[in-house]
Amino acid sequence: MTTKLNLREWATYLGVIRRRWIWVAAVFFPVSAAVAVTVFFLPRSFEADALILIERREPLMRKIPGGYDFDQYLLTLRQMMMSETNLRAIASKADMDLGKNEKALRGLVEKLQKTVSFRNKGRDLFEVRVSGDTAQEAYVLAGTVSSHLVETSLAIRRRAAGAAYDFIQHQLENFRNKLQEAEERLKFFKAEHVEEMPGTENTNLSRLQQTKTDLQAVQLQVRELAEKRTQLKEQIETEEPMILATTDSAPAGIRTQQMEAALAQALLTYTEKHPDVARLKAEIAAAKAAMAKGGKGAPTGGTGTTAANPIFQQLRASLAAVEADLAAAQAREAALNARIGDYRRKTVSIPEAEQKYRQIVRDVDVTAGIYSNLLGKLEDARIQKEVEIKDEGISLKIMDPAKLPLHPAKPNRPLIILIGVLAALGLGGAIAVLRELLDRSFRSRQEVEEELHLSVIGAIPEISTPSEDRRSAQRLRWAVVGTSAYLCVLAGVAGVELARQSGIFR
Repeated sequence: MTTKLNLREWATYLGVIRRRWIWVAAVFFPVSAAVAVTVFFLPRSFEADALILIERREPLMRKIPGGYDFDQYLLTLRQMMMSETNLRAIASKADMDLGKNEKALRGLVEKLQKTVSFRNKGRDLFEVRVSGDTAQEAYVLAGTVSSHLVETSLAIRRRAAGAAYDFIQHQLENFRNKLQEAEERLKFFKAEHVEEMPGTENTNLSRLQQTKTDLQAVQLQVRELAEKRTQLKEQIETEEPMILATTDSAPAGIRTQQMEAALAQALLTYTEKHPDVARLKAEIAAAKAAMAKGGKGAPTGGTGTTAANPIFQQLRASLAAVEADLAAAQAREAALNARIGDYRRKTVSIPEAEQKYRQIVRDVDVTAGIYSNLLGKLEDARIQKEVEIKDEGISLKIMDPAKLPLHPAKPNRPLIILIGVLAALGLGGAIAVLRELLDRSFRSRQEVEEELHLSVIGAIPEISTPSEDRRSAQRLRWAVVGTSAYLCVLAGVAGVELARQSGIFR
């Protein structure tokens, strides 16, 4: 039963093809022929490739601590190659800019930006691919782009190495001057604040204490000298500048004067409670008492002379000496007070001076660190510059130069024609099926019985008229002509394509 159904289905399909083949042919031949002709007129595109090798001389590159960032370097290089300036240079080397105005040159640059591409082929390989309208154009452009890429890479590396060296050298000079200035500031600050440096707190405090002790001693000396000055002034007030010396009393008077002079001299050294001072005072008092007792009843007309009182003179000299010593002691007291104030100021200002000192030292250290770092970088830049000048660092080499393409890369004509044929066949079949579905007439006894549920008594065979026979013959002739034309078109397209591939014409 299943076999009968399958045969019936196939019979139905064959019947549809037999009845509707004209629609399939009417769509298939024009569409497929149009696709074939259209493909023939599609512009061809040729591609040429050049393989670039990245040479990395690792032993030499290890001399440079920073080395190279290869990926970033290649990315930057590719971006630069696609810039308008480099593409204009490439077009000029390939003689593509001859006779072109500015607008045409810009169009050429835009075209090159679309047709030039780079593809990674491995860790140390990448490919330069260029598309062109002709094989010669693609070949020339690929060779020009690859050579320009190698030249540009070398120029960029040398220029960058030289610029880096010059920049670091300039910065080194600036920081050398800054370091010298910072060291001079530190030297001047230490000289100006030698007693306020960190660690001098104990020294200043000990000096302050010692100065206070010296001040107390000087103040005591000032008080003693002031008391002596007062005593001397009192003694001077009790003495007469001139005395009358008689012949009889001259020895006793001279003795008394000598003792008083000795007393004045002793008072310059000792206090009144000193035994020598007390003894001299007692002797002077006894001598004066004896002179007074012996002089009672003496004749008034005795001989005598007027002379300077030596005691008065001695007291005046002692007063001058005491006042001089007192002035010196007071001056020393003032100097010690000033020194104490200076030590106190320095002790108080030590934290601030220490802060400024540490800031200056920090500036010196930071500047010295930067300067030392720049020295190392300058040496690295010098090595890198020499490496680039000798072309011993990273370098690009054309490993596989571009070759003249023998066949166009685009379009793939056989594939497009095949797709067009299948599409035309499918479109024709779809139209035939649609026509069959729209036709509601019965084609067999089975269709009548299945549709009307009635038994068919008899069937009248199809009887064609002469006019229908003529139309059928005419359709057949048109089908033969169309098929022949279609085959001629395909043969012509194939022949032209073979001629192009053979190099007969391009």
